[in-house]
Amino acid sequence: MSDIPCAVFLVFCVVSCQSFPKGEVKHCNPRGMQNLEPEKLTGIWYGYLWRRHPMVLDDRVLTEYAPYVTAAENGTLSILIEALPKDGQACIVIDELSSLQPTGQSGVYAFGPPESNNHFKIIDTDYINYSVVLVCYGEKRQGWCQKDAIQIWSRRVGLDPIYVYSGMKTIAQRLCKTFEGFRFSVHKLACNLRGQVTKK
Repeated sequence: MSDIPCAVFLVFCVVSCQSFPKGEVKHCNPRGMQNLEPEKLTGIWYGYLWRRHPMVLDDRVLTEYAPYVTAAENGTLSILIEALPKDGQACIVIDELSSLQPTGQSGVYAFGPPESNNHFKIIDTDYINYSVVLVCYGEKRQGWCQKDAIQIWSRRVGLDPIYVYSGMKTIAQRLCKTFEGFRFSVHKLACNLRGQVTKK
């Protein structure tokens, strides 16, 4: 059985077996992973499961979603994301997260203008298999985001079902989200971070 059918089964299992309210939960305050070791995040990852709120229109979906992480000695992180638009014409690099500034909270980084209160959060990771990340735009009190993006990353193109389950369990329990609107990324390795790309 391939990764995605297994993961689909696990989605139903998590949804049916976990006890969490439907929809957004006001008292949730998603924190970054405690005792995070940022240098262990370095290298290439592959987007596996994702959701944006508000939802992305079908014609704006990006495939070949591959974040490349580097960590600096001063505590900053840089994430360049290589992706292929749905029209498949050319790979692009998204540099929105290329200068993530430490906030003093483990696993939480700031980006964009200071007044934007945008945060990138590593919610959970084992460094060698999967990561659960949250991109929060305009964060308010109690962890509310005006817009957000939740993703499970994998160190390889696929992801073993046990790590899919761990990631989804984290999303359900710590981010208090249902799985409505989540999509799988299917990689055909059309893009190469070391190749020529168009910057966006």
